[in-house]
Amino acid sequence: MEEMGGSFVSKKASWRYGQPSAAQVGMARGMGCDVPEKEDGTYAINKGKVSDLISTVVGTRRIDPVVQFMLNAREK
Repeated sequence: MEEMGGSFVSKKASWRYGQPSAAQVGMARGMGCDVPEKEDGTYAINKGKVSDLISTVVGTRRIDPVVQFMLNAREK
């Protein structure tokens, strides 16, 4: 993995533009994300967008409990 700012984390990285794998789509859908399909059976969004959906869910699950803890502490 390259350092931050390298091609791995770049929004322009070439890997982001292909069709997502079945495993990636399965993971995203298992987390409650909507991954739309076209009539021809391909996915309507690319690998990068599916990756972003997954990252949003993972980040939200980690951050929300901390925010809730801080809000509860403030009320006391």
